[in-house]
Amino acid sequence: MDDYLFKLHVERCRHVFEETRYLEIYTYSDSRYDTVEEHPLPLDQFDDFLSQNGVFAPPSVPEGVLRNAGLRMILQQNVTHTGAFSPSVITLPPEKYSRMMADFHLPYKGIEGSGTVGPLFWTGYDKPNENMQIIYRKADGMEKGRPRGWEFLLSHDFTTSLTTAFCKGATNSCILDCVKHLKASPEQISHPMLFPVIIISHYHSAKMELRQRDARKRLHKIECALTHHRIAPGFHGSYKDEQGLINFDQIILELTECHTQVLKKRPYAYLRVLDGFDEAMSIFEKENPERGKNFTEQQRETHLRLSSRIDFYRKKLHGQEYYQSVSLERLEVQRSALSMCCGLIDNRVTFQIASAQTKLAHSSKREAVSQKVIAILGTVFLPGAYLSSLFSTTFFNWQAQSSSPSGPSISPLFWIYWAISIPLTVAVVGSYAVWDWKLSKKATKEDEAIEMRMLDMKRSSQNQVIRIATGVTLDRFD
Repeated sequence: MDDYLFKLHVERCRHVFEETRYLEIYTYSDSRYDTVEEHPLPLDQFDDFLSQNGVFAPPSVPEGVLRNAGLRMILQQNVTHTGAFSPSVITLPPEKYSRMMADFHLPYKGIEGSGTVGPLFWTGYDKPNENMQIIYRKADGMEKGRPRGWEFLLSHDFTTSLTTAFCKGATNSCILDCVKHLKASPEQISHPMLFPVIIISHYHSAKMELRQRDARKRLHKIECALTHHRIAPGFHGSYKDEQGLINFDQIILELTECHTQVLKKRPYAYLRVLDGFDEAMSIFEKENPERGKNFTEQQRETHLRLSSRIDFYRKKLHGQEYYQSVSLERLEVQRSALSMCCGLIDNRVTFQIASAQTKLAHSSKREAVSQKVIAILGTVFLPGAYLSSLFSTTFFNWQAQSSSPSGPSISPLFWIYWAISIPLTVAVVGSYAVWDWKLSKKATKEDEAIEMRMLDMKRSSQNQVIRIATGVTLDRFD
């Protein structure tokens, strides 16, 4: 079944070229003969390396010097092709890839995991070949258009203590540093879990904790900007715009970036990886003695050190998981507070619009009344228009008489017009002025009442938001 599925997947895969190297480490009973070699591996020498022919033949040692352990690894540690970690893509020619998997006894399931998402660690025991097999992969992302991640396949022969492996990693991954670390630890290569533990050691470096700490600092700034009762003078100045108002767009952007930063490298997935590490350690501890090979002092020490380090990373990840969960809860609190603040702003805008509309309605009403009064005054009560008709009375003599050399004359009773017109005009205009003043005073009181009602509504909504916000004690998360 495995052979058929492997051939089927290889036929469906496409091939991309990547630079290939090899790494060989051998340790002997006499440490003077230990060797560590890393060199380029051209494709025309690939088969010779697999079969250990020609220049790749095992190094000769004096009689009586025994080989303790060996490691033979094919490396592609500077992967640059954007599709190198895509599903159904291999970085070796199909015939070379198939022979490598067969000669190195690597797990055929590895090619089926080319499309996995998240970290993958699988281990198993190949009983016919008496090999322990490992698949370790994390290669489901891109960074600035470049591939990111690694893939590691391993087989460990219990009878010969020879480990064979294939490893490829992107340039921006930790594989380069891991290979340097591996080359500096040749005395521990007898343990198949050495390189996986080295990978997780470099992958979960202090950068992860620093990233979480930085996210917590950014979160604290957001809390101080939104939770007004905790603001220190000038603390949230970076979130103010040119008008001195809180820039909610910037806070939303910062909140989103902070949330993204917190969610990177969730500990839960890597805790599952460490469970796989424990399973692999158990297989090695169980199967090695069954081959009639008891642990040497070096193997026992290496096994204990690796077990201790695995437990150490588990404790670290548990602490990080708690720290991350607290950050996510606090982010959710700030997201709710931000929603309430935005809702409060919307309410304020609604109140202002309603207030302006009410004032406009009252102003329109007053203008309509004023125009109506002016129309009435102009058509009915305008004293001058009414009294002008008096000019046509007998008070005035507009006809020139031949007997009168001075022409038209004015009656001596003309003062009666002014005596009546002026007081009447003053009385009418004064009455209108008093009426308009009372109407304006009443309108002013109505506007003030509207403002007070709007202010009470604002104050009520603000008090409600403050009660909710102050009811959340963020310090309990620390």
